[in-house]
Amino acid sequence: MKKILQLLLLAGLTSLIACGPNSEKNAANEKAKADSIAVVKKIQDSIANMETMKMTLAKQWSDLMYSYIEQSEMKKLSKKQLDKLAAPLKVKQDSFRLTLSPAQIKELDDYFQKKGNEMVDRLLEYRKNK
Repeated sequence: MKKILQLLLLAGLTSLIACGPNSEKNAANEKAKADSIAVVKKIQDSIANMETMKMTLAKQWSDLMYSYIEQSEMKKLSKKQLDKLAAPLKVKQDSFRLTLSPAQIKELDDYFQKKGNEMVDRLLEYRKNK
């Protein structure tokens, strides 16, 4: 009876060891895991780059808008020309803003305020020297 139990135990252990993952499977699983992590990292980097590009574009639109306003104030553009140039840009800015996170909106608002203040300073200097 003792011998039969020993044989059954030995057979059970052997089958467990034989059925367990081998080193090739482990290596393949680790490689697949590393590949998946690399893909996720690339996607995260792409998203970060896209967010940076979005903010850069929004800031360029802002610079363009302030340029139009400044030119209008210096009488280089008429009010009609300003409206024609600024209206489509304003629509783009407003719809674009809906896609931003609260943190991005704050960053953009801070940028707008800084650029607006710079424009006002230039206009005051222009009027002073006029």
